[in-house]
Amino acid sequence: MFSINKKIDVVGLCDATKYKFIQLLKVTGEFTATAFFATFPVTLSAFITAMWTAESWLTSFTSSFNSGELFIYTSSFLAPYIVWRLKEEEKGKILRELCFYLFLYSLLLGAFLFSAIRIEEKIAAQLMVTDETMAKLGISAAITTIIVWYFSIWSNYRPSKSMRDEEQGQQRDLNATVDKIYGANNE
Repeated sequence: MFSINKKIDVVGLCDATKYKFIQLLKVTGEFTATAFFATFPVTLSAFITAMWTAESWLTSFTSSFNSGELFIYTSSFLAPYIVWRLKEEEKGKILRELCFYLFLYSLLLGAFLFSAIRIEEKIAAQLMVTDETMAKLGISAAITTIIVWYFSIWSNYRPSKSMRDEEQGQQRDLNATVDKIYGANNE
């Protein structure tokens, strides 16, 4: 015995996977555009430095981490999280709490790194933090900022419940019609 309902359920499973993949592509596209435009001044500065000095573009760009310029953008990258947190539409208290702690970590670490680098320049004194430690903290701040950003934006690209309900209703109607025409069990 074979039922058309079983075929369509498999298709529904594939559609759910397709929606997640499309959602991932859309979020990644928005992330790429946001990262490009947020770091454009630093990127342009690196190109200008590379054109007018013997320093390479990559060296100039990575020195932005040491000068603290990129940490200015940490808080702007975290802005979607604030909107997401204020909406509180997401289910899953553990995820919300984890994102909140990652948000605080990233925000405070980014502000600390930027301030420490600027203070070191202003008072012309060497702080008791090695460049290696600053680099590791900078990478840590960047990674947690990206994680929080993805979690914040993810729900913006989720298909709405009403659209899914509409599709499922249409699918049930189609199943009922096909079963009525061809019979519930095809042998």
